[in-house]
Amino acid sequence: MQNPLHIYNSPGTYTVCMIATNNCGNDSTCQTVVITCDLPNTDWSETSSGYDASFTDLSTQSPNSWLWDFGDGNTSTSQNPTHTYSSTGTYLVCLTSTNSCGADSTCINVNISDASIFEQELLLVAMYPNPVEDRLMIELPNKPASVAIYDASNRLILQKESLGDLEIDKRDFAQGMYTVQVSVGTQKRVGKFVKN
Repeated sequence: MQNPLHIYNSPGTYTVCMIATNNCGNDSTCQTVVITCDLPNTDWSETSSGYDASFTDLSTQSPNSWLWDFGDGNTSTSQNPTHTYSSTGTYLVCLTSTNSCGADSTCINVNISDASIFEQELLLVAMYPNPVEDRLMIELPNKPASVAIYDASNRLILQKESLGDLEIDKRDFAQGMYTVQVSVGTQKRVGKFVKN
């Protein structure tokens, strides 16, 4: 064959010889060919929300298989897996990516904290109606919460503990602007309402 294609099974140095033939005879020449193969360059990123973590493969050099070790005894062979941890803590997560040349691994500590669960639930705090005539509804996460209401002079008017939604009678409140501070654990959310 005049222009052959050959696939080598492994990297190395090879002597390649060509023999050309015509009606008058043949001639040959040999050259050294160096075949290289690049291992994967393993890299990845992680995002977490509460106990749930999503992992994204960022490896280069065309890996074709992946092995994730989540640091808690669980593994995955998906390229971009998700994993739910059973408890908070710091986990050493390792990704081994493999291509036809071999394998490479990268390990990173991942911190799993339930603080983000409180943050997400705290974002669901809602107050209505606003402005308010007589009753203010405050929708809270289903966690122990402390609610404090301050007047425009920053004087504490009302403080309540709750494990869920609150309905507050505002008929005795003077007209004006009020500040509501909701605390869940170490997280705080502040809002304002107007009493007509």
